[in-house]
Amino acid sequence: MPTTLGDLPHHYERLGLKKGVIEPREDGLRTNAGEGSFEWWYLDTHLDDGSKMVITFYTKPPNVSASRPLMPFVSFLLDRPDGTHVERGFLAPPEAFAASSAGCDVRIGNNTFKGDLKRYTIHVEIDDIVADVELTSEVPSFRPATGHVFFGEKEDQFVAWFPAVPQGSAKVELSIAGVRQTFAATAYHDHNWGNTSLRKIIDHWYWARARVGDYTIIGLMFMGGKNFGSGIITSFMLAKAGEILVDDQNKLTFTTRGRSVNEETGVPYDDNLIYEQSVGDDRYGVTFSRTRDLYTMNFGPVGAYIRFGGTASLERHRHGELVESGSAPAIWELLHFGERSVVS
Repeated sequence: MPTTLGDLPHHYERLGLKKGVIEPREDGLRTNAGEGSFEWWYLDTHLDDGSKMVITFYTKPPNVSASRPLMPFVSFLLDRPDGTHVERGFLAPPEAFAASSAGCDVRIGNNTFKGDLKRYTIHVEIDDIVADVELTSEVPSFRPATGHVFFGEKEDQFVAWFPAVPQGSAKVELSIAGVRQTFAATAYHDHNWGNTSLRKIIDHWYWARARVGDYTIIGLMFMGGKNFGSGIITSFMLAKAGEILVDDQNKLTFTTRGRSVNEETGVPYDDNLIYEQSVGDDRYGVTFSRTRDLYTMNFGPVGAYIRFGGTASLERHRHGELVESGSAPAIWELLHFGERSVVS
């Protein structure tokens, strides 16, 4: 059975979407939030002291099956440059959850995630952590085709991905155990949802993002499970100075280099992810090179989630000659449900 990117006219019609047009409702609630679905709103920030902060609002925790009822959950992760890791989670009763289908307006207890594709406010309070983020988008929202990948001949199962803010600037106020600090930050926000458990339909995916100089980069590699032909879907977005230069997936190549194994889970991963894309006379190459594992969530025999820290390097060639290059810190992730001996 196939794994299919929803890029045909009937896909747009079925989903009520228009090619090249993105609306605020696409960042609103897209599922029933209950049995047979999953959904989350994700934010990551690179703070000006070198820390990396990730906040995610879920309709159910990431290690819980989509078949379960609504279990609202908020996750807070902070990684300091000295290696210190701060992690908090808040599991709320169903009645503490509210979300609008008209746009991004999510509440889980006293935690809120609100925005209109251009500006967002995020508030988190879990135990001794209070975080407030004011996010302003600097790059237009991006959707590869319809943003949906369908599975099976009937295309009745799907997973969707919408980078609502590919790159933004943020003010972050963070209080930990009463110690309050204010940071400037770069930030990214996306939205994911689907109508079946990911472990039933995918083998694994890589998601990556970075900012290198004036360039904003997002990369995705998605492999369907064996039951769906192990089909591979790739996506790549490159923007410069707030303007999207690359979103044509037909000229994209994705390769990897090197192989290691996460000691905690036994899950293999590729040390380097390489995206290459032609635009007119230019050919861009972006390599994500792992330095360390920032965070690991072990799902036991069914899979694992690993977040990596490392470097993104960009090169631009014209007629085969290098004309521009640069590098910067980056984070990316692997969600893995496949065989422990195989990645890409």
